[in-house]
Order: sequence, then structure tokens, then C-alpha cells
Amino acid sequence: MIQYKKIKPLIGFIAITFLTSRFGSWIMKINKEPWYSTLERSSFTPPGWIFGIVWPLLYMSMAVAVWIAYTNNSKNKDRIVKLYFIQLMLNAMWTPTVFGLHSIFGGIIVLSLLIPSIALLMREYYRTTMTSFYLMIPYFTWCCFALFLNFNLYFLN
Repeated sequence: MIQYKKIKPLIGFIAITFLTSRFGSWIMKINKEPWYSTLERSSFTPPGWIFGIVWPLLYMSMAVAVWIAYTNNSKNKDRIVKLYFIQLMLNAMWTPTVFGLHSIFGGIIVLSLLIPSIALLMREYYRTTMTSFYLMIPYFTWCCFALFLNFNLYFLN
């Protein structure tokens, strides 16, 4: 059974993670079109509705992963939380970079910083709790796929 004192941090991590994502959604909504429609995209690019399903699941798994590690009473929980927020801020930078500034190359740079920051966080999770580590695998994989898509977008345009 989950203790009440552990629920507050869970709600906090979920709220901060999803609020961060809402900022990106807002930026994309006002800046995506007509620019994005004019770009040549790879055949590997999923349809837009996939992103609306995948990202909320990834954000939830990210928030649960940091919460598990945070409430695990490990000696490195402060480092984990710092790394979590670093990768979250890098994650939040991608949408304004690509859709706000219309910089595909900038998106490649952001993802090139984000992926190693996720890997560092996963290393800390691995040392603390395997559940958190496993929860991050889909996010890490999706971001690697996003980098692949960004490279394709850059070279096609």
C-alpha cells in the first residue's frame, strides 16, 4: 500500500512533467503550420496521432520512475532529481527549437544533449532501483528514434 506521504511527491512529479509538456504543446500549436506541412518527411515518420498517444505514456513513466527513485531513500536521490530536471528541461527545449524557431538542426543538437542526459539518469536509476531504469527504456528508445527522424528531416529539407 502506498503511504500518503509518498503520494504528494508523485503528484508533484506528474504535475511538473506534464506542465512542462504543455508548454511545448502550446508552442507547437501556434508555430507548426504551415511550416511543417511544407517539409519532406521520411517514410518512417509516424502519423501525428501516434505522438498524442506515445508522449503522455512516456511522460507518465518518466514521472513514476523519478518518484520511485526519490521515495527509495537512496543516498543519491538529490542527484537523481537534478538529473531528472536537467533532462526534462532539455526535453522541453526541443519543441520550441524545432517548431518555434523552425530549426531542424537545432532539434538535432537538443536531442544530442538530451539522449546522454537520459542515459546518465538511467545509470543512476540502475544503481538505485531497476524499476525506474526499466521505466525509462521506452523514453530513451523514443528519443533515439526522434534523433533518427530529425536527421532524416534535416537531410530531406
